[in-house]
Amino acid sequence: IIVKATDEGRPLGDAEEATGTRITLEEMDVNLNTSGKRFGVLVKQDLGKADFFEVRSIAGTTITLTAGLASTYGEGDLLYRADIIIYKIDDNAARPSLRRGNLGQDNGYQVVAQDIDNMQIRYQLSSGAWTDDPAGSESNIRAVQVFLVGRTANPQRGYRDTTTYHFANNLITHPNDAYRRQMLSSTVKTRNLGL
Repeated sequence: IIVKATDEGRPLGDAEEATGTRITLEEMDVNLNTSGKRFGVLVKQDLGKADFFEVRSIAGTTITLTAGLASTYGEGDLLYRADIIIYKIDDNAARPSLRRGNLGQDNGYQVVAQDIDNMQIRYQLSSGAWTDDPAGSESNIRAVQVFLVGRTANPQRGYRDTTTYHFANNLITHPNDAYRRQMLSSTVKTRNLGL
């Protein structure tokens, strides 16, 4: 999952604030709603703090949130709508694929790449340790390593894949079929965490 602020954000005015579970605006000029575009990000003007939020309801110029904010925001702080981008593997045996969905646009999942068998992710924490599940330590994530296994579109006669694919702490053991596979990995540094 990737959370990305959109470009159409704006600073809060002098009579606007965000505190607790409410954002009070002078006018509703932010592209938020209670269905597809229900996520947002508030960022301190000095970039020292940020809060991700989900919209519960909108009444006039008051936005009620599903959970409380960790900080209070006022004049000059920034308000953005957020996109939540999710990647998943459609494990259809005949044609597996990597799919991408954007909860911030509520437009379902689209195929990004065909013939992708597997995707695994692990996280590097500020301590340097790697983990498959950063639950409770999300603010300490400093890098994300993504592993993908792609395969040929068609089986190859006379070939049998008996390879064990290693994803850090996880294994895919001997697919035992006629598809050729290759594993790719990439490490992405997280620039905006740990502010």
